[in-house]
Amino acid sequence: MRDADPTSSVTGPGRPLGSDTDIPLLVIDLDASPTMPNEANALRPKLVIGHSASTSSPYVDHVDIALTTSDEAGRPWVHVDDLGAALADLSSSVARHPTASIVATQVMRTNEGVDATRALVIESTAYGMLQGGSEHVEWLANERRHARDDADLEPDVVVERSDDALTLTFNRPRRRNAYRARTRDELVAALELALLDDTITNVHLLGAGSCFGSGGDLSEFGTVHDGATGHLIRSDRNAAHLLSRLGERTIAYVHGPCYGAGVELSAACSTVIAAPDTTMTLPEVSMGLIPGAGGTWSVPRRIGRHRATWLAVTGTSIDAERARQWGLVDDIRAETTFHS
Repeated sequence: MRDADPTSSVTGPGRPLGSDTDIPLLVIDLDASPTMPNEANALRPKLVIGHSASTSSPYVDHVDIALTTSDEAGRPWVHVDDLGAALADLSSSVARHPTASIVATQVMRTNEGVDATRALVIESTAYGMLQGGSEHVEWLANERRHARDDADLEPDVVVERSDDALTLTFNRPRRRNAYRARTRDELVAALELALLDDTITNVHLLGAGSCFGSGGDLSEFGTVHDGATGHLIRSDRNAAHLLSRLGERTIAYVHGPCYGAGVELSAACSTVIAAPDTTMTLPEVSMGLIPGAGGTWSVPRRIGRHRATWLAVTGTSIDAERARQWGLVDDIRAETTFHS
């Protein structure tokens, strides 16, 4: 960034809102800016990135992503080794999917401090709108997806009761526990049972096979053509909402590469235990969408809005140790129980 100008609007070959050239990105040097520019407000369709070497700016809460090269930075800062490279990567990410990037940013802003019930309605409404958007339609046209696999005889979620504990295991190992409508419905039914039964004091969420959950089942993307209907279905059958209501009773055991719903549902649990091989990624913006399994509420409540926005917009994967440092997982254990 130019020393004489603490703010900068990044331009490039994006497809943004109302312009053929401008990427909706505002970069602010928080060490040089005496005040926040008027552009950085909750309604403006821009992603506001602040960067600081000192991490002491009083304006950090007014930006969407806070970058620093300081090794000692805690929340809400995202540590990067090379600020220029990080800004270039962000610019590239936003240029590829400007609408989804901005909607994700706005939903993260709006959901900050909002209870789960309201936050999930906001998320679902925005998700349904983006399903009919040009970025998602383009992604659907270019994505090679597996054929739907509705003939499985095994349950998608195995439910086991032992004394006061209910264990729910995602059971699609051949599809890396991809989260489809049937998986959601079986999980919701089991969680509703736990809510009705006060003798169930612990609900354990696990995944069979190589990973806890690989995100939404791509074979079902684009099969609901009415975004409003999809929103009503998500509102009626929302596993993240039920996990929030179960509160302290929920424990997720995650392992392997976790994507999308695999990250978002585990983050909705009270406790998350990770295997050392765990990685976590929110890929939805690259599909022209936003996290839609509760992630705009569950992830920020653990790691804050700034870091959650960074994960969503960039699609960056973080390993178990970084997830633990940030609070996305609570502990790392090398145990065989992850593969129940």
